[in-house]
Amino acid sequence: MHSTSSATRNAPPLLLPSPARLTELGHAACDYVQRATGLDLDHSEESLAFADHYLRQVRSGDPLKPEVQLLVAAAIGVYLGETLLGRFGGRWLAIPAEPAATAEDGTPVLDSIDDPTGWRVELEAAPLICDPLLWARQALRSDPDTSEEDGGGGLSAPPSLWEALQAIMARLPPVSEEYYYSLTGRFETVSYIVEILASLRAAEEEKDSDNAANPQ
Repeated sequence: MHSTSSATRNAPPLLLPSPARLTELGHAACDYVQRATGLDLDHSEESLAFADHYLRQVRSGDPLKPEVQLLVAAAIGVYLGETLLGRFGGRWLAIPAEPAATAEDGTPVLDSIDDPTGWRVELEAAPLICDPLLWARQALRSDPDTSEEDGGGGLSAPPSLWEALQAIMARLPPVSEEYYYSLTGRFETVSYIVEILASLRAAEEEKDSDNAANPQ
């Protein structure tokens, strides 16, 4: 008979967003940008500049209805997420609105599969989880709303690496607000963080190996 620890039994289920919904939103992003700008998105890093151009057009035009703004942000966020996955590998995750809920509790877990606000990208190249849909919502607004951010600004890394990562990031030169909130800026920031985390993780593993080989 197999035994299951209490922690395992109480852990929230690992959920993935609906593939059909991801595909639908990804296609919508390409359609929005092509119709508004005549430019085609191809999931390359360079194509994020086209998406940024589209977002600037939207911000400078008439305000979108709230429900339309959420849909556009979800589509652009999925496009950014897929572009990150194309570069760094990984997978989408769906974070339940109530992490402690179980499938038996009803809709919070099930709704998270189709609710874009709970979707995250977990990268394979480094221990990093990103929130590209949050970044898209911020990029879409002329006055980005940071009230929905957690302390990581849409990024999550292992606690053992987070303090060192923050110290390194704090030494970076300042950038303009427009660049900071752009999809291009977010992608380049993630690229830099992936390199840092890879180095920090390698150093941590080497230290653990040395400690194992030379116990005190």
